[in-house]
Amino acid sequence: AGSVYSVGDIVLALNGSQLYLAKILKLKSNDDGNVQYLIHYQGWKSRWDEWLSEDKIHPDNDESRVLQGKLKTQASYEEKFVSREKDKRRDDDDTILRLNIPNLLQKHLLEEGIFLFYQPFGLCCSSTGVLLGPA
Repeated sequence: AGSVYSVGDIVLALNGSQLYLAKILKLKSNDDGNVQYLIHYQGWKSRWDEWLSEDKIHPDNDESRVLQGKLKTQASYEEKFVSREKDKRRDDDDTILRLNIPNLLQKHLLEEGIFLFYQPFGLCCSSTGVLLGPA
C-alpha cells in the first residue's frame, strides 16, 4: 500500500478530539501493510510526537480547517455543558456516558455541524433539539 503523505508534509493530525497542525517526520509500514506516520505537533515538545494511522491525519487544506473549526466548536459546547452539569450533580454521581460511534457516522455528523449532548432523559441533537432516545 502506498502512502498518501510524505516526510516533511504539513498536515492536521487528530490528538484526542481535536485536529492540530503537525509535520510528518517518518513513515513505516505495519505487518498488515498499513502505513504509519510519525508526526510532530507544531509548537509542541517532541515528547508529544507520535505514530498515527492515515485515518487520523488530514491534509492542511480549507476543508480540513473547516473540520478543525467544527471540532473546536463541539469541544467548546461540551466543555460548557459538562461544566454546567457537574455543578448540578451530587458529588457521588460521577457517571460518564461514552458512546462508540462509527467513524463514518462521526464524520457525517461533524460535516453537518451536528453535536450530540447527554441529557438526563436521553441524547439531544444540537441542531434540531430532537431527543434521540433514552440514555
